[in-house]
Amino acid sequence: MGGGAWPFLVDEFPQFIASVPREHIRQAFQSLIKDSTDGSIDAIAYCDTLSKLKGPSFTKYLKDNLLGIVTAQTTRISYSYFTALNSLVHNIELVRQIFSDVVDKLEEKEITKDQFDTAAWRFSEAITPVQTTLLWRLLDHNNSGRSH
Repeated sequence: MGGGAWPFLVDEFPQFIASVPREHIRQAFQSLIKDSTDGSIDAIAYCDTLSKLKGPSFTKYLKDNLLGIVTAQTTRISYSYFTALNSLVHNIELVRQIFSDVVDKLEEKEITKDQFDTAAWRFSEAITPVQTTLLWRLLDHNNSGRSH
């Protein structure tokens, strides 16, 4: 395009930029399901792909436990599950903010899944109930399902 005009309206550009990572994720998933009969992928392939795409933003705990967390429920991963965990990793700062906001208001400084789900719904539509379930799986993998 050189120095020419962009083919976007100013209002469309942020939407375009936001869609690039989603398209990258969609393409990664599509490349893995080419031999699938049910539209899902193997959990190991899922973990490998997610680690390649989001690995630098993973904590050591997530890197070390991702496969165990994923396979605790299933060995096949649907596209909705694939995108939900990717989005959760992408929105981890928002998750921390929601936790802090809720915990600051509690005496015992522990939060249940229902409390977090309610706060996330009130705080932002960016964290879905599916993502909250995935988040609690991460927590359950390490403790009793309550966050401290």
